[in-house]
Amino acid sequence: MTAPDKQHQHMNANQPILRPAAFLSAQALTLANGQPNPAVNGKLCPAALQAFEREEVAPQELETFVEALRQLLPAQERGTPSERFAAATDEALDLLARLLNKEPNHAIERWALEFAPFINSEAAIKAVLAHFQNTLALYAVVIDLKHG
Repeated sequence: MTAPDKQHQHMNANQPILRPAAFLSAQALTLANGQPNPAVNGKLCPAALQAFEREEVAPQELETFVEALRQLLPAQERGTPSERFAAATDEALDLLARLLNKEPNHAIERWALEFAPFINSEAAIKAVLAHFQNTLALYAVVIDLKHG
């Protein structure tokens, strides 16, 4: 790695990472037609990648969480969309803990739960799940390229 590359990497490590709560205070999860807002993935997927890499989230841990969330969300039938998402997130993290036999990386929980106050519809739940699926795809590729 060259000196400019090391300097750039060091600068990135010290820069604050865009968080879902800050971003979603100014942007909606979905467009007027109910489709996911592409700006969410365009801005928050790279930010999630940085946050998860900084917190050393294992790709397999993120993959297991995303798949558990995908499967558990439809089972949540009571409460507001936000409450159902938060409950599914808690269940997915509990399942992850049982499978790993250790506490999941807290970066996943912090990231996921920042979305909850902004989830006000089924479409928003789907948009957040899509965000996690897109983040996982990006994260797996980047980590594989960096660590082979």
